[in-house]
Amino acid sequence: MSYDLKDYVTVAQRLRIFLERYPEGSMQLDPVEFREIEGKTWVIGRAYAYRTPDDPRPGIGTAWEVIPGMTPFTKYSEVQNVETSAWGRALAAIGIGIDKGVATWEEVNRTSRQERPKVVPPGVDGPLAKTMASEPPSDRQRNYAKSLMGKAADAAPEIITRVLGSYSPPETWSKYETSQVIEALKAEVENQPKVERTSTPGPDDWHTQEPPEDTG
Repeated sequence: MSYDLKDYVTVAQRLRIFLERYPEGSMQLDPVEFREIEGKTWVIGRAYAYRTPDDPRPGIGTAWEVIPGMTPFTKYSEVQNVETSAWGRALAAIGIGIDKGVATWEEVNRTSRQERPKVVPPGVDGPLAKTMASEPPSDRQRNYAKSLMGKAADAAPEIITRVLGSYSPPETWSKYETSQVIEALKAEVENQPKVERTSTPGPDDWHTQEPPEDTG
């Protein structure tokens, strides 16, 4: 199953709406609980969204996270993820940011990270495939991919989906996947109509200049 992350709001967005709407509001969290279920350890959190200090019926949200986390992005930060998810669901319980659904961007993103199979070169399998699937890109490589995404604009999500099989953000890509996305984005950008500059970049135009290329 693939997900369009653009359809979901982040917990931070829900928090901003909440605090704008209820300036006296606050988020509270019960002490987390650890529980063994079918041989696995889970951490459980319950959060409360108080619209006022004496809110008689605060929004309540509950979240579970398996220990250890199932991805490099959740492992060793399970409690923090539970807290964030519980906050998001407590805010949803009082109608904050639910136009697209109750789940938040963070929850859907973690799910997509777990479900999407990694892309490896044709004919590669076994230990080498596993290594390539887990090797992360360099910061320069990832930043270059992000700059190309900005230049490709509306075409970027479709290109990423075509290369990876489903859309996921750059933080989830392996080194090989990043290199493949870069090549596809470069082809798109190179085919775009060229816009001629009327002057050479000055010292204040640093934000328009490309980072060093690192395609991996």
